[in-house]
Amino acid sequence: MRRFYLAICLSLPITLASCGNPATVSTPTPPQDPYLRVATALRQIMETDRVYVNTVIKSNDQKLIPDAQTRTLLETGDKVAKAGDQAILLTRGLTTLPPGTKVDIWTIMRPLVAVVNGSISTGLVPINDESTKATIQGLLLTMQTALAVIQLQTAQ
Repeated sequence: MRRFYLAICLSLPITLASCGNPATVSTPTPPQDPYLRVATALRQIMETDRVYVNTVIKSNDQKLIPDAQTRTLLETGDKVAKAGDQAILLTRGLTTLPPGTKVDIWTIMRPLVAVVNGSISTGLVPINDESTKATIQGLLLTMQTALAVIQLQTAQ
């Protein structure tokens, strides 16, 4: 009888948790305003770049990435940071994206597409540690996706 009560006590929280109303669970919707989408993508690029640079430095400290490759990967991170800073300066204080600003933002960000794509396609080859390579590739793919969002939102 004791086992029965123990089984009921252990299974009751699981049963109650599964009785929740799934209609009350909401997924946040992405911003609809082009300005907010660009601002969100810029923030994502900058945050991802910070993690990317720290990952490259730590991996080099652990001898997982050769020095020459580290230099190349850090140059990519530097280019991303500088372009992101320029784009943020353009959009600071705005609440919409005027057509001229859209062109300016994409002019700044367009070269990054080639830099990020190049790092993804050839820049990771010398990295022997598969885990490190996958982590860095994932960060570059996140930047690539955010750049695609900016391209879509700034297209004329």
